[in-house]
Amino acid sequence: MAYSKTKGRDPDWKLLETYKPYRRVYGEFVYQASTGDLYYFAFRNNKWIYRGGQTNISGAKHQDIAGWAIDYNTLMRCRRMEVDFIGVYVLDTKDQYVAPFEAAFDPEKSIRIDVAGRDSMQRVIFLQHFEKTPGPIKLRG
Repeated sequence: MAYSKTKGRDPDWKLLETYKPYRRVYGEFVYQASTGDLYYFAFRNNKWIYRGGQTNISGAKHQDIAGWAIDYNTLMRCRRMEVDFIGVYVLDTKDQYVAPFEAAFDPEKSIRIDVAGRDSMQRVIFLQHFEKTPGPIKLRG
């Protein structure tokens, strides 16, 4: 079963820590009991996909530059905690993206960016290196 941010989460997923370095919740460190793997899930909205200067997400995906950005300090914390997988939980669609932690530092799978005005160094892991689990489909009736 996939990870769920809600309180009624699968008992296979154990919450270790809610990550909120600046008074705002950025993600969670969770442990999957059945596999023994440690995950970090960042919480994002779909519109926050890195586009690399493209005006829309589909253009960035077409050029293979679309990705999810993770703060460098968060990645260092993940490294210290020996995280196996890094994931993104998309709050508005409930989609999940999961990649091996090493992808964040592989120059063929990610790039480094510096967000101007925020003095924030980040790594962008390209979407094609994530395994995506779509969120539930809602039908309007």
